[in-house]
Amino acid sequence: ALQTSLSSFAHGLLPLATSVPCRGARPLHVARCLITHSPCRRPRTTAGLCGAQRRFALSSSGQSFHAHRINLFRPPCRSTQLMRCFASGRSVDPKAPKSEDEDDDYLEYYIDEYETEEKGAKNKKEKKRAKEPDPVIPAEFAEFAELMEKMDKMPAAQFDKMVEKKGVYPGPPSSESREGTSEALDALPDPSNFSEEVDLRSITSATLPSEMIAVPSELTVPPEEEANLEALYDTLMGSLDRPAMMDDLSQTELQIDAFWEAHERTPENYEKLVRGLGEQRRMEEALTVFDAMVSDGIAPQRDAFEALMYACAACGDAQQAESTLTRMQKTKQPVLSPHWANLAKAYFVGGASFNMCKDVLLRARESGVVEEPSLRNVLVEWSVHHNDMDRARKTMKAMRLQGIAPNIHTFNLMLRLYANNDELEKARDLLLEMEASEVSPDMDTHNLMINAYAARAAAMADLSDEQKTMFRRMKVDIEPARMLEEAQRQVARMVELGFYPDGMTYLNLLKACAGALDVGAAQRTLTRMLDNDLLPMPEHFHFLLTACVRDIAVGHAAGRPSAERLEQDDETLSVALSVPESMRALGLRVDEKTLDLVVAAHTHSFRASPSLNLLRTLFAEEGYDAPTQRACGLVAQLALTTKAPGVAHSLLRIMRTHGMDIPAHLEDLPKQIEIALDTPRLIHPKLPEVTYSKKAGGFVRPQLDPAVVKRWSVTPREQREIRVEKERLREILEQKRLQLGRGGHSRSLDVSRRQLEA
Repeated sequence: ALQTSLSSFAHGLLPLATSVPCRGARPLHVARCLITHSPCRRPRTTAGLCGAQRRFALSSSGQSFHAHRINLFRPPCRSTQLMRCFASGRSVDPKAPKSEDEDDDYLEYYIDEYETEEKGAKNKKEKKRAKEPDPVIPAEFAEFAELMEKMDKMPAAQFDKMVEKKGVYPGPPSSESREGTSEALDALPDPSNFSEEVDLRSITSATLPSEMIAVPSELTVPPEEEANLEALYDTLMGSLDRPAMMDDLSQTELQIDAFWEAHERTPENYEKLVRGLGEQRRMEEALTVFDAMVSDGIAPQRDAFEALMYACAACGDAQQAESTLTRMQKTKQPVLSPHWANLAKAYFVGGASFNMCKDVLLRARESGVVEEPSLRNVLVEWSVHHNDMDRARKTMKAMRLQGIAPNIHTFNLMLRLYANNDELEKARDLLLEMEASEVSPDMDTHNLMINAYAARAAAMADLSDEQKTMFRRMKVDIEPARMLEEAQRQVARMVELGFYPDGMTYLNLLKACAGALDVGAAQRTLTRMLDNDLLPMPEHFHFLLTACVRDIAVGHAAGRPSAERLEQDDETLSVALSVPESMRALGLRVDEKTLDLVVAAHTHSFRASPSLNLLRTLFAEEGYDAPTQRACGLVAQLALTTKAPGVAHSLLRIMRTHGMDIPAHLEDLPKQIEIALDTPRLIHPKLPEVTYSKKAGGFVRPQLDPAVVKRWSVTPREQREIRVEKERLREILEQKRLQLGRGGHSRSLDVSRRQLEA
């Protein structure tokens, strides 16, 4: 009955879908997809279809209409323009260019020759599709199909003549049929407005001749199916809603009394509340709400028990999950795969071993339940949590061997594992495997791929000089900026597929910016997030500060920084200092981690005095009683690295002022630095491990003479004095250069150089 009803509905859409020859799509192929309600399996024919046609006629999901929501949220733009042109009384010349003086009355439209199919499929997927039989066309459309078949095989020149002379292809309607059409077309909604709901039936009846949309009289809709057809039509006409960026259940503090003031006491609302409390790790309250549902006379059904077991899984309460399962069996409620999956996850979250989680799977199999991917996904998730890549792969392979196809959640778990372990190539292969399995990527898939690019960018930036030299000799691109570009391209692909970047998308992008040491890109990412009306969370600013810290740390790791590097550090530090003020402007609380990262940026740039000032003032300005132990530890590490006992004394003084507990290793820090300053160390250039000796008659390991070792051994204190003296001599040399100028004597200049070298 639904097939018959949809035939009537598709026949009403058929003139609209075939009124414009889409680029690369044959009219007969589009017509067959509409008439038989089968999703189009020709990926080469989707390029020229606009939004509504692509979603209705050329759906690539391979599902039936009732299996998923297909959104037809606007009429095709080209079809609307063509109907406006017909209503104005003009004939369409397919090859005529658009006139600048007639923007609304004349339509620019080009008809390309139809593409011919290539002989032989290029891959296994196309070979499989090539063997599929053509959809069966209903008898009432046989005459139309025959006409479309002729048009499909017709040369382009003959097709154009038929359009102009015979009018077989939809052309300008007669003057009688055009009466009153202009007014109806003026009332058409703007096709560029996605949010405007459109009644496509009224559009086709108002803009196309009656003979083009006539439905055979013998085609009727059973009365009992009219309601279903109307519901399906409303679903198809509904606009795409913007997905929620955050889960309200986990981000908002649930108040039970306030919840019942805004909602009725229905089984669905009880289930929602139980799930929300479980998501917030409030197991006792979830049990209280479940018991209250029973007290209100609502008998718990399968979904209610599933919500309670979901709460047990979120809290890791395996004992309560077992008692809930026993309660279901006593009340003769069917225990299905989701219930067993939640039981296994309760063991997993509670810290159980892999074998204990696997025992739940064996119990489910013994009970005769139909195994779903959700049961196996718990085992994959256990492997991901424990970073066991081999076990995760074996679990996924076992799924396939037992005929259980991995779903999108399975692939996302594996992507998370690859991203955490910097396995970008395996993540890309997994995307190809998803495509071969006809599993469409979702929002999490794109976010995880961006995270994989971020991990590779960080790994490239942290390579040592020896590793960089080795990779460059192998002609391997190791520029972190390239991975940042790939992450940005992934966002562009995500937008093309109809997904809105959410807070997690921008968080992963900021992580990629931090990995690539690009502070400017991180600032631009935050700006774009605000432009899209998304409120950043403190974690977004944490990654901006991480980019600042990594940029400074990697810049100083190569050795003594240059003057240009120091100027760049000043700009980076100004960005870090502006973060707390920006967070306050957005109404966000400046947390301790933000302040710790600001201090870390200064300590990694070896700014001792500013770091101490931040400990004195920054935390007090944000309402904290004392600096954190982590911030004090960063300043202590700076004092130890620079061998500055004065910095260590100042740090201890600040900690005592704020009444902080001073660890034992910090109490002795000034004494340790003094001892290190007076401990001599060898500064002689490194000797080769093996060298040839003519006297020894072969290769030997060179060793320094004790007198040479004594002469080249200096204490850090002496080395610092030498460095200060070299700086003084360098200033003297620069002053003499300025005094002598071009016409001066060079003898005194040479003497100064010799002094400097000595």
